[in-house]
Amino acid sequence: MRNELKQILYRKARQIEVRLFAAEFNPEHPHVVFGTKPLHYLPEVLKEFKGASSCLVNKKGEELLKRQRGYDIRTVSKSNLWKAIQYVRSQKEHHAEK
Repeated sequence: MRNELKQILYRKARQIEVRLFAAEFNPEHPHVVFGTKPLHYLPEVLKEFKGASSCLVNKKGEELLKRQRGYDIRTVSKSNLWKAIQYVRSQKEHHAEK
């Protein structure tokens, strides 16, 4: 189901004209790296992502993601973009070690 969630996020990103660089899911929360245009309102982008992923989880009846309130947003400079992408891609292994 994690791959399905990734596909949904990439599809949603294209629909709302956001560039999704990386996405990974763990039981507590997703990690994503995305780029936006100045016209995007970040809470609305996150609402779109949460809505798209919740739809699949609800259809499947699985509890892959625990519902969390709020979110954490951090900006990344172009020079650190690749590090952020690597960090997100390593989350599956990072959370498996716990």
